[in-house]
Amino acid sequence: MDISEKILSDPINKWVFNNAETEVYLVGGYIRDLLIGRVAYDKDYVLKKNAKQTAVKFAKKFFGTFIELKEEMTYRVALKDGNFIDFNNLEQKIEGDLLHRDYTINAMAWSPETGIIDPTGGISDLGKREIIAVSPDNLQNDPLRVLRAYRIAAQLNLSINSTTRSYLKKYSSTLINSAPERITEELYKLLNSADPLKYLKLCGQDGIFEAIFGLTASNIRVNIDLIAVFDEFIKNSNKLNKLEERISQGLSRLGLIRISLLFLHDKNKNKTHYFRYLSPSNTIKQKIRDIQEASNLYKGRITDSRLYQIYKAAGTSVFEMSLIMSSMRTRSRDRQRFINRAYDYLKINERHLIDGNEIQRVLKINEGARVGIILEKIKERQFMGLFKNKSQARLWIISNFT
Repeated sequence: MDISEKILSDPINKWVFNNAETEVYLVGGYIRDLLIGRVAYDKDYVLKKNAKQTAVKFAKKFFGTFIELKEEMTYRVALKDGNFIDFNNLEQKIEGDLLHRDYTINAMAWSPETGIIDPTGGISDLGKREIIAVSPDNLQNDPLRVLRAYRIAAQLNLSINSTTRSYLKKYSSTLINSAPERITEELYKLLNSADPLKYLKLCGQDGIFEAIFGLTASNIRVNIDLIAVFDEFIKNSNKLNKLEERISQGLSRLGLIRISLLFLHDKNKNKTHYFRYLSPSNTIKQKIRDIQEASNLYKGRITDSRLYQIYKAAGTSVFEMSLIMSSMRTRSRDRQRFINRAYDYLKINERHLIDGNEIQRVLKINEGARVGIILEKIKERQFMGLFKNKSQARLWIISNFT
């Protein structure tokens, strides 16, 4: 099946080309992905006219949500399966539009009448598996494209052309002029990639993380080394499927661990600077902070008591923290202990030997901070194996608090 058959066999493409009532092209990453045999999801169309009307009709037909991204220019339809379909008004000839795009492998278009249009040699560069900028001016005009190069390279396992990389370094400091939501989306896609380590290192060397996070070069090197250790551990682990689960804003558990490690060894006490140019959800912010707090306790001999405090500090990221600690140990016995004990901790938190109401009854006291303190001590002692049943816990309460 050639690319034309693939495109028109898709019901969404078929509907757009049959109902746009104007000159319309399918452009960008969708064409690129089809050419390399990758599953292509999100679609981007440019239309000579009627982009808004076509998008509204499309949303009704496919039960999507219509969103106006840029007045009189760009419109998006969010489908229920999580994919996005973009409709853009074409301000000039299609070749001119493509010459204003970021990288040659994205500067291709297709229509039933023309077939593939490739004014910058994107097909050839794709064959060489190389990312090449269409023009440095295009990167300067939209600095987010700087970060996008590393993200695309990581997702598709491509190399970045040396001249293009010099442009990325040059414009890395301008990245912060992009909307935080856009930076966040690109960064999360990079962190979610199956094997992003090489590209994270390039980001560190080229000033990307220094610009976004305010991290020093030495911080970045140390923390990327931690990510390397973790990724090597995960390759030999059976936990990978669970780590691919999405948490919030499309960020996976794996991506969460990587971004947490990226911030780990930083002496700057003002942790809010990490998020200055990002737009993470409150869920992700809290998880990163919890993992950092838990990591600060990971030192010296890890007794059961210390391990309990680590997992308590990790909040809802106990599983992630257990894997981080496991990756830092060489002995398989230690690694398995951290993972097994994480499950023990979670079970204890789900099913207490004694709840707050029973503590109140035993001590004949009202609800208050004291009840919470006692309950926490009981859970810790249960984690340490000092309590096996409810009777032992009750006797301990009576002996120590009456």
